[in-house]
Amino acid sequence: MPTEAHGYTYQPATGSLLFRHVLEPAYRRMVDYLPRWLTPNMMTVVGITLTGTASGMMLLASHEGRDLGKGALYLAGGLNLVYMTLDNLDGKQARRLKLSSAIGEYLDHGGDCWTSLLSIWCMFDLAKVPYKDHTLCLLSVTTSLVHLYHLVTGKSTLGGDYFSADEGMLTFCIVPFLSAAFPSLWSTAVTDTLSLTQLCTYIFCFGQGLCVVEMYRSLGKDLFNQGFLQVLATTGLMFLGRDHTVPWVITTAMLCSFSIHHLIVAGSVKKTHASVRPTLPSVAVGTGLPIAWLCLPEHRLAITGCSVAVHLAQMVYNCRMIIAEKAKRA
Repeated sequence: MPTEAHGYTYQPATGSLLFRHVLEPAYRRMVDYLPRWLTPNMMTVVGITLTGTASGMMLLASHEGRDLGKGALYLAGGLNLVYMTLDNLDGKQARRLKLSSAIGEYLDHGGDCWTSLLSIWCMFDLAKVPYKDHTLCLLSVTTSLVHLYHLVTGKSTLGGDYFSADEGMLTFCIVPFLSAAFPSLWSTAVTDTLSLTQLCTYIFCFGQGLCVVEMYRSLGKDLFNQGFLQVLATTGLMFLGRDHTVPWVITTAMLCSFSIHHLIVAGSVKKTHASVRPTLPSVAVGTGLPIAWLCLPEHRLAITGCSVAVHLAQMVYNCRMIIAEKAKRA
């Protein structure tokens, strides 16, 4: 059932069979043991910081061309496990304390957006997955469709019955643990021509494809929302400029997340999808920085730094805008 607090209505997300029958009941029990001074926004920020730290460790190792040690891998998996737990508990804590808010929903979904894009690339890098840059771009498109679906239908979806965001977050924990315990696991041959890594890649792409098809069928003509087209433009330009480096990964994650955030804001403040348009500054950044990446290869590190700074500034601006929108409606 939707939950309302201080004029804000929250619509719970649907999830997979694993989420509904195993994880969700466990989280419902866990939330009762949380201290009441622990606010949902504190949980969100701590969770984002932890998973960001885990991704940072793995990205740095990849950039330096070295493997993470066992201890660092176990630490990364543990940080992501705590993040997954906090990410599922913060909303329940908000409803328990009657602190549900549009800004809380924005911080939760907005933070998940760029952290999940970085995390999935890190998992594929650990497992030596081929075409990991392609899958990052595919996930960017799928993520934007999820938020567009929420905006158009008013319903939140985390995926299908067999694969959802929760299974995705579980991989953020399991892959580092398995990589530490069984270093050669991912090169194990499943058949004469298929390794375990390749099999996992095919399963992931198939699951993402099913999500895209299902949401396409539900959205119909609303798929051509200008916001989604902006995401496609940003993702396409960055895909053309891929150079298989960590700066490209960070820039792509930040700019694709940047282009998705106006959909997240609109969903948080319950705007109608017909009224949502990307602003001129959003279009300028979402297409300008990828074009600069393509045309100015000698300045790519600076462009990466700029993409991070611009996205952080956007999140601060969006929080202020949500507060102003709330004041206007009061």
